[in-house]
Amino acid sequence: MAIRASTSTTQADWTPDARGQAVLSAIIKEHLRTGEPVGSRTISERFASGAGWSSATIRNVMAELEEHELVEQPHTSAGRVPTDRGYRFYVDHFMGDARLSRADLSAIDRTLGLSAGDAGAQHGRLMERVSHA
Repeated sequence: MAIRASTSTTQADWTPDARGQAVLSAIIKEHLRTGEPVGSRTISERFASGAGWSSATIRNVMAELEEHELVEQPHTSAGRVPTDRGYRFYVDHFMGDARLSRADLSAIDRTLGLSAGDAGAQHGRLMERVSHA
């Protein structure tokens, strides 16, 4: 799903263009995989080779994402890591609705110590909280 950049310049209203969204998604996926800051070369080699984006282009996009607080650079020579705001954007725009299996729901019930009668109401409240967190 492509999201267009808004004309507003406030941090809360700014939305990355398609390239920014692709780079943010790549940073998040790679960071989740490795737990390490993600550099422009990694994105260029692993995610953007088909698009023909150079490391310099990706660095410029990363700088824009950092300016709008979707990623941060832990130290000068490091790559970028997603911020809470970056993760929130990713969840809101790239992830579908979570569907839990009956086994998952039963495990949640056991963990929370719910009776069968309370489970339906609790599931509804839990899913509401998870989907709007």
